[in-house]
Amino acid sequence: MKSNSMYTSIDALTYNNILLVYPDPLGMSVNVTCIAMIGGVNYSQSVILHTPSSPPNNVRGFILNATSIKVNWTNTSETNGYVIEYVTGGVTRNLVSTREYEIALTDLSPMSTYTISVYSYINLPSVNSAVTVLRFDVPSPVTSLSVSNVSTTSITVNWTIPSSDNYVTCYTISYTPSCLQLSSVNEMVSVAPHQSTTTYSYTLIGLYSGMNYTIT
Repeated sequence: MKSNSMYTSIDALTYNNILLVYPDPLGMSVNVTCIAMIGGVNYSQSVILHTPSSPPNNVRGFILNATSIKVNWTNTSETNGYVIEYVTGGVTRNLVSTREYEIALTDLSPMSTYTISVYSYINLPSVNSAVTVLRFDVPSPVTSLSVSNVSTTSITVNWTIPSSDNYVTCYTISYTPSCLQLSSVNEMVSVAPHQSTTTYSYTLIGLYSGMNYTIT
């Protein structure tokens, strides 16, 4: 077999053989040729394997909940799909693939650090060393949860986060009335990531007067 002007010889008769090909990082394709030598005559067949001209761009992550992360990206080169690798603790390695520009990673371990790499591929994956890596922690629980500005139909909820969690973009406030005939309500609170503040507030309105609520 021939790959990037290097040969791998197979002495025995082999119908199936796996050849690990390392494309030239400066190139965009690899020419792999299989040559059979029978009675001094060479029989060969070649295949050209293509790699994308660049890796995905603008890789971003969004916290969905304590065990799920959404990752999306953009791409500027031709591609047949994407492979997403995510690693925690340098030990557990997971691979998933998609043809879309985003994917949700689920069943993650809470309070863990994940390193996420997104590769595009045609026949072979992108090998450019500039493949974008996204790294962050699954967020910690909020602290110092308190209420203020209590009125007959509204209340302000206050909470604090660790400074290391400033990448979080959304919080869910759940409040449950003491009346069993009424259902819990979830309020989604969007915040700007990477801010210096660690204290947030949100006012719940439209509450029932005289009703007790459990807030999480």
